[in-house]
Amino acid sequence: LAASGLSVGAQNQACSNSIPQGQVSGSNAAAGTQVARGTAVNLTVSSGPCQVVIENVVGQSSSDATGVLQGQGLTVSVGPPTTVCDPSQNGNVVSQSPPAGNQVTLPATDTITLCSLPPPPPPTTTTTS
Repeated sequence: LAASGLSVGAQNQACSNSIPQGQVSGSNAAAGTQVARGTAVNLTVSSGPCQVVIENVVGQSSSDATGVLQGQGLTVSVGPPTTVCDPSQNGNVVSQSPPAGNQVTLPATDTITLCSLPPPPPPTTTTTS
């Protein structure tokens, strides 16, 4: 900037999954923009990869849970279903790994486990001969 007759203005930090920590990830004057000599250019410096705290999706449907987790920037993996669960939770998320509340650095994956109960057996009938 100094070589162009500009000065460094305010600096703030923002996470970036593509720009290494300590490198400029943005400014208020895009490259190629003409500004007056002596202008202070504000810089955004990468603080490194983004981190998120995983939200609790236990009890939600698979599609709702996937939407929430993907909205956080996470990749969602569906693990093998379990049949050890409350029948009222059939089809819903019964666990997630890493669990809710953990802070992870993106990119990251959260694995959800769904309750999958077998259908009830058909009613039995008795016939007499």
